[in-house]
Amino acid sequence: MIRRHAARLHPALAVAALLLAPRAAGACAVCFGDPGSPATKGLTAAVLFLVGVIVAVLAGVALFAIAMLRRAERQRGHGSQSAEPTGGTDG
Repeated sequence: MIRRHAARLHPALAVAALLLAPRAAGACAVCFGDPGSPATKGLTAAVLFLVGVIVAVLAGVALFAIAMLRRAERQRGHGSQSAEPTGGTDG
């Protein structure tokens, strides 16, 4: 029972803290800064670079999955052909 009460209290304390200290809840100086400042340009470049890295990794995973699916299809195709009789002396 005490744990349930404490679980409800934590979000309420966080909201109260943010309401009592609005400066702590505000954005950093870069977010409200001059769009032409070097810090803002650097932050924008860093975010775009990280998005590019994520896209490249996801593309690599997708290409790997496609390659594995194609390989599996080829293996299934070869497996069904080798199960057929080859026209030997079996009859």
